[in-house]
Amino acid sequence: MINPFSRGSEQILPFKNGDVPVAELIKIIDDQLFKYNKKFNAVITVNPHLNIEAKKSFESKENLKLAGLTFTVKDMIETAGIRTTNGKSSLLKNIPLKDATVVSRLKNAGAILIGKTNLPEGAMDVQTENKSFGRTLNPWDTDRTCGGSSGGDAVSVACGMSTVGIGTDIGGSVRIPAGMCGVFSFKPTENTIPKTGIMFPGTIKTVRYMASVGIIARSSNDLKSVFSIIAGPDGSDLDVVSYPIIHQRELKDIKIASTIDFKDLPVSKETYIVLENSIAHLKNSIFSISEDVPQDFNLTQIWKTYGGLFGIMALAEVNIIIKKFLGIAAPVLIKDTITKEAIRAANSNFSRYFELLELRDYFTLILELFFKKYDAWLIPITPMPAPPHRKAGKIHTVVEYDGQKHPGHLSYVGLTSPFNLTGHPVVTIPAGLSPSGLPVGFQLVGRKFDDIRLLEIANLIEKGLEGFVRPVLTTN
Repeated sequence: MINPFSRGSEQILPFKNGDVPVAELIKIIDDQLFKYNKKFNAVITVNPHLNIEAKKSFESKENLKLAGLTFTVKDMIETAGIRTTNGKSSLLKNIPLKDATVVSRLKNAGAILIGKTNLPEGAMDVQTENKSFGRTLNPWDTDRTCGGSSGGDAVSVACGMSTVGIGTDIGGSVRIPAGMCGVFSFKPTENTIPKTGIMFPGTIKTVRYMASVGIIARSSNDLKSVFSIIAGPDGSDLDVVSYPIIHQRELKDIKIASTIDFKDLPVSKETYIVLENSIAHLKNSIFSISEDVPQDFNLTQIWKTYGGLFGIMALAEVNIIIKKFLGIAAPVLIKDTITKEAIRAANSNFSRYFELLELRDYFTLILELFFKKYDAWLIPITPMPAPPHRKAGKIHTVVEYDGQKHPGHLSYVGLTSPFNLTGHPVVTIPAGLSPSGLPVGFQLVGRKFDDIRLLEIANLIEKGLEGFVRPVLTTN
C-alpha cells in the first residue's frame, strides 16, 4: 500500500517492482481527491485520461524513471485534450492540442498527470482565487491564504492529492505558496527549463527574463528527480541553455550564509523564532553557518529594478492611452515600491529598459561574488506566515503582523523577487511551525547553474530538520 503523503521515491519503487497494481494506485488517487479536493479546491480539472495514462506507465515501468509518480500542473500550462484556462472565464473552452514541454517530458518518464490546479486570473496575484473556480484554501488554516500564484499545486502536494506540482515563478509564485503550505519548492536558474506551452502575458513573447518553471514536492530529492527530467533545451524555447546537470563534487566543508532580518522588510516575531531555532540546530550538524549579507545588496533598489523590468515586459502590449493614465496615477494611488515602479515603467523608453538590464547585471554580479565565499545563502521566504484571506485582486492592501501594518504586495514578494531579477536558483525548505501553528520556511539560494549542488545541499538541510510535516486535515 502506498502512503499518499510519502516521498516520490517511496511511491516509484513499489510501483516499478510490481508490488502496487495500477488499480490500487488509481484508487489511492481517487480517494485523496474525494477526501480533500472539494474542501480545499486545489485541482480544478481532473485528467479524463488518468486511467489510461496510469496503465501505460505501469506497462513500461521498468524503463521509466518516474513510473508511478503522480503530478499536477498549474492551469496556465498547456495539456493536450485537457482544458487550460489560465484562471480566465474567457478560456473555459480552451482545449490545447499539445502538451507543454514540461508535461510531455514528465509523461514520457512515466509520471502520471492527476489534473490541473487553481490559480488567480492570469496568474497575477499572490493568493489563489478567481471568478470561475473560486478560492483555494490553506490546509493548515482554511481562514488563511495558501499563497499564489501556484497555490493549487502547493495545496495538492500538501494534501497528498499529488506527489509533485509544476508551477511557474516570476516573483515568488512557486516559493510563496510552498512556504505557506509547508512543502518544498524549487525555482531553478533562469532559462534552464523550457517555457514552451506556458501561457505568459501577451500575444508576443515579452516575458524573456525573470520567469521560470518551478517544482513543488514533499522532499528535496523529488525536486532533484523531476528537475533532472524537465531541464534542458527542447528546440522551441531558444532562450533555454544547455549545461551538465550531473553533479560530481563531494559535499564537504559546506559554508552557508544566513540572514533572518532585513532592515527594509522586517520579519515577524513568529518567523524569527522558527528560523533562528532552525539555524541554531543546523549549526550543531555538518554546516558552517555565518550571519552575512552581500555587500551593496540594497533591497529597495532591487525592488525598483525588478518592478521596472517586470512592468516593461508585462505591460508591453497595453494601449498607449492606458499606459499614460497609469503613469500619472501610480505615484498617487499606489504606495508599494514594486507595483509603483512596474506601472511607471509602462511609459519607459528603450534607454530605461537597457538601464534596468544593466542594473540587473549589477545585482547578479553582487550575488555571484558572494557565492565565491559561500556555497549557499539561507533567508526567509516571506516575512510572515500565511495571512488571512483578502478579496481577490486587492494585492495592494496592507498585511498586519506584530501590531504593525506593512505594504501588502511587498510583504509577499519582497524577499523572493530579488532572485527572479538575478536569475539565481532557490530551494524552499520547511523550517518548522510558528507558535500559532503555521508553516515557516527558508529560501536556500545558490550560484547560477549550480542547481544540482544546491538541491543536494538542501537535502542535507532537510535531514537536519523535520522536513515535510503532514497537516491535520479534515475531509470534504
